[in-house]
Amino acid sequence: MAYCVRCGVQLAGGSKRCPLCDTPVLLPDGFIEEIERPLFSKPLERAQKGGLSKARKGILELMIALGVVAFISVGLALGLSGHRDIVLIPLVAIVVSLVSLSYVLMGRQTYVAQSTVHLTLSAVLLIVIDGTLGRISWSLIATFSIALFWVLWVIPFMKHPELSLPRKLATSMAAVLFYLGGLNRVLDGKFTWFVPIALPLWSFTVTATVVLLTSFAARRGRTVTITELVLSTLFIVFLALTGLDLLQNHYRNGAWALRWSAPLLIGAAVLLVVLLAYVLSLRVRRYFTSSRTPR
Repeated sequence: MAYCVRCGVQLAGGSKRCPLCDTPVLLPDGFIEEIERPLFSKPLERAQKGGLSKARKGILELMIALGVVAFISVGLALGLSGHRDIVLIPLVAIVVSLVSLSYVLMGRQTYVAQSTVHLTLSAVLLIVIDGTLGRISWSLIATFSIALFWVLWVIPFMKHPELSLPRKLATSMAAVLFYLGGLNRVLDGKFTWFVPIALPLWSFTVTATVVLLTSFAARRGRTVTITELVLSTLFIVFLALTGLDLLQNHYRNGAWALRWSAPLLIGAAVLLVVLLAYVLSLRVRRYFTSSRTPR
């Protein structure tokens, strides 16, 4: 950084005269002026927004190449060895694996998108395996289970304003009922235990859950404690298991009697007493500790 010897103004690099007093700029003997050069001789390329990076493209191309080689090799090996009846299973498995891994490498996908794609591919692979080995049977049960998982653990994460919490819960409950009915239909060919066991038990669970959530929502300005939530949930679960035992015994033996759920019924009664005592203690404490204005 240089300055004018006459007026002292700062000089820019490569200046021949002072811009203020027009004094010539003279370099001392043996002094070589350094010319400022940019850090990069060429402008940097802007990062691409979206798309795949070179590393991901390389991995994707290598993976596709290996998949094609595996597809051809396995197909020829099984076809030439006389196992043409099962050749579809490994080929579809290779294709499903390639599609699944390629989708992961395509970019930042959301949980909903990734789970939907992977669950769909899994269901397709199971149906192909079941259909290749015989008629489609157990794969329908697995597909129903995958669909139930999607409804219970994917739909609640969808960012749709029209899907409020009550609607999501209603969708989950309906999915459970549809799953039980489809499972009974696939296993027995008709509705056997679905109507006398599953449907009443499902109705009780839904009714108890709605009553519990309604009572919690009616508390304006008062939060629900963890103790209340845990005790209420255990109470519903114990009663549901007791109902399962009662309905199952009546379905099999024609008698309305409990076999193994009597301790659960007693536990439900104890939980109800503890829950009522806890709620009453909260109200009493709130009554004496709340600030009331004198009349």
